[in-house]
Amino acid sequence: RRREDDDDQEGPSAGSDRGSKRRREGREPESASTPSEPVTRSASSLTELEYHLEEVYKATTDQLDLVNPEGQQYPHNLLQPLPLIPDNRGRRVIPFAHF
Repeated sequence: RRREDDDDQEGPSAGSDRGSKRRREGREPESASTPSEPVTRSASSLTELEYHLEEVYKATTDQLDLVNPEGQQYPHNLLQPLPLIPDNRGRRVIPFAHF
């Protein structure tokens, strides 16, 4: 009983910061409200970013073509769900014959 009384007298614990977090979320950072770079710099950065993404896409596509050098279509229709059958443990598995 004595411990409960001591806890009531202490007030909120030192580690509790629930209210302060909400106050911090209300403020907007200075960098978000004012642009630090001119618009032309942002536009060139966007162009560079688009170019970089295009290069990454090409490199990824080239790697995929190495895996499938003849360019054949994927042997399974990816739009159809996989055929699942129950195994001896009651789980649903893909039949080996599907591959």
